[in-house]
Amino acid sequence: MSKTTDILDHYKESILLHDHDGQILYINASACDFVSELKDYDKSFLYQPRKTLYAQLSTLPDERKLRSLPAYAQPESYDQIIIHLSKNRHENLFHIGFALYLLKPEGAIVLFGSNKGGAQRYQKDLFQAGMKPEYDYKFKARLIRANKTNELNDNLLKKWLGYGQAVRVKDTDLKADPGLFSSRRADPGSLALIQSLPDTLEGLGADFGCGYGLLGKDLLENRGATKLICADDDNRALESTSENLSRYEESGALLIMLWTDLTHKEDIQENSLDWIVMNPPFHDDLSTDSLIGQRFIETAAYGLKKGGTLYMVANKQLPYESVLDANFSSIKHKEDVQGYKIIHAVK
Repeated sequence: MSKTTDILDHYKESILLHDHDGQILYINASACDFVSELKDYDKSFLYQPRKTLYAQLSTLPDERKLRSLPAYAQPESYDQIIIHLSKNRHENLFHIGFALYLLKPEGAIVLFGSNKGGAQRYQKDLFQAGMKPEYDYKFKARLIRANKTNELNDNLLKKWLGYGQAVRVKDTDLKADPGLFSSRRADPGSLALIQSLPDTLEGLGADFGCGYGLLGKDLLENRGATKLICADDDNRALESTSENLSRYEESGALLIMLWTDLTHKEDIQENSLDWIVMNPPFHDDLSTDSLIGQRFIETAAYGLKKGGTLYMVANKQLPYESVLDANFSSIKHKEDVQGYKIIHAVK
């Protein structure tokens, strides 16, 4: 099965700067042949906020790998910027706007993404921004190239840059960065889980896949939690959670932000947690993958003390029962709520 990055690898010879002197930034980078080629470009940088993918970028040294887009980024400092398009349109438009801010005059912008994800629409966006894009398509993906001109649509670029600002989540006092799960409104599954939680949660707990802190806020505000590990694969989520929950730290709560891939156990201390809450993801990019949630459950069981409780919510149809039975001594509570299943499992 082909990967979206195959199109980048296929055209790498025509994309890469041949003098090796230019400064290159690859946004939403993932391991591929193209990244391997960048080891010879001393001024190349990779941005990847997701720990799972960041860990695979072994070709470049750590100082050239970014988990955050640097706040100190200088305008007109890059010769070329490559963007791997995500499924979130506002996130993509922000990355394009930011790239055009960072590019030198006549610098090259390269976009690529799957046809299924709507990559072709960004060709029109670049045209509307004042450029003359060209494109190739192969491997069920599209690669779009253009050069920065001196006739860019400033109003449109300001709008796109605005999409990078954290926005308030509807009906909450929380803010979320674009691209995070349920960043526009609170996820109904998480809200259903909140309604099922006990009045008091004592000891050391964790929010697995914390997102922007929706569950964490309830734990600290309404359940008496004072020690909480907020764990997520996406560094942007941790930045949002840290800002949203900082008020509770000021009141004495101990909050630990943990950047980790929860489908693996290496960053979780065994038998250390009294309770865990989670609404595990079940998508890998555009595809449904129930294995992600199953591995979250296994990691939760590994981290919980004997007698500790997992409080989780999942879409009703996802096949989690067998892995729950294999890792927990009992299901203390299970309830179906509007297409979701709420489970309290005791180790």
